Amino acid sequence: MIFSRIVDNFQYLVSLIREILVVKPEILHNKQPTILIEQILKADSIDALLKETIESKVSELSNKGFGNIEEWCISKGIPLAVDKEDKMKIVESIAIRNIIVHNRCIVDEKYIKAVPDSKFLVGSLRELEVNDLYNMINTLTKLVTETDNKSIEKFSLTRTKINKEEF
Repeated sequence: MIFSRIVDNFQYLVSLIREILVVKPEILHNKQPTILIEQILKADSIDALLKETIESKVSELSNKGFGNIEEWCISKGIPLAVDKEDKMKIVESIAIRNIIVHNRCIVDEKYIKAVPDSKFLVGSLRELEVNDLYNMINTLTKLVTETDNKSIEKFSLTRTKINKEEF
């Protein structure tokens, strides 16, 4: 369960993307408009329409796999800092989280598709060891920290300090 919760917290990246889009909404620009005339007419203001558009994009990204998020960020100049080895670890962590939440940790076809060189077979229990947890924490922390720092610098985002005493 801890593993699943930590991967869920990885959604921080999606929140970071939201913050970047608020500061640099022109990143959303594309050649195929996705705003309906109905949305334009119902919007109270341009700011409300922009907020709705940002939320729509963030929601769309959060439902896609990590590879799609990475590809979109790279295409938009958002500095998602991940190397090939870490990317594979992240994809596997997300796949593990999904079978924990949706399949009682039993390996399914979706898991094998995400992690094709897995030693686990469809129908087998995906056992987790303490090292799996530590490796996942280290990989996700590295990605989030590096991406956060580069994004703060590139887009002049405000850094929020967290009071550790509150925890």
